[in-house]
Amino acid sequence: MAFYLNDIHTIILFFSIFMASLLMFNNKDRLLSLLEYPFNQKYSLLYHRKDSILFIVFNSINVLLVFGIIISFYLLYLQKELSIQLFLKSIIILLLFFTIKCIGIYFINWAFELNDTAKKYYYGYTTSLMFCTIIFTPIIFFISYLYQGSMIINLSFPLFILFAFTYFIMKVVLISRLNLFKIHLIFYNILYLCGLELLPYVILFELLRIVN
Repeated sequence: MAFYLNDIHTIILFFSIFMASLLMFNNKDRLLSLLEYPFNQKYSLLYHRKDSILFIVFNSINVLLVFGIIISFYLLYLQKELSIQLFLKSIIILLLFFTIKCIGIYFINWAFELNDTAKKYYYGYTTSLMFCTIIFTPIIFFISYLYQGSMIINLSFPLFILFAFTYFIMKVVLISRLNLFKIHLIFYNILYLCGLELLPYVILFELLRIVN
């Protein structure tokens, strides 16, 4: 529990809460649209293009840190302990993962000349990450400090599974909205699913296993 009892964990959570609060007080409609994202595309139509570089940078950091904490719950389940050093290594692996995902999107855009689809995928993907971050930040906060953090030991893996399931549902929503389930050419289906949706995650968890 060395990491979860450290000030770094507290700073990360307060930073995430600050980002969520900033989003709410700066534009309450944006937060509501984000929470409605699984059910409609209002958020995608109204935002993204208007985002400032500063917002994108801080939101990206927030997503990276919250996803890092969720991954740390998985690592805690594997080895019953987590150091700050291992958490930082996980953050670096996640950063490489997200970078490779974005590069993959633009490579497919370039290779198949799917500029509009690639842009919609990128916007939908980043919105899904933001949605998961906003939903799970308060949950992580409460289980981290209720009963002096003892809940983390029992709930870390179930919370990781819940997060993975939510993330998977958001991926299904994204793919469905891009009409990728309706593509009749099986070759492109296999290429897309294996190249962009399955292989990166296999590599991610293999790297985490090696680091562990």
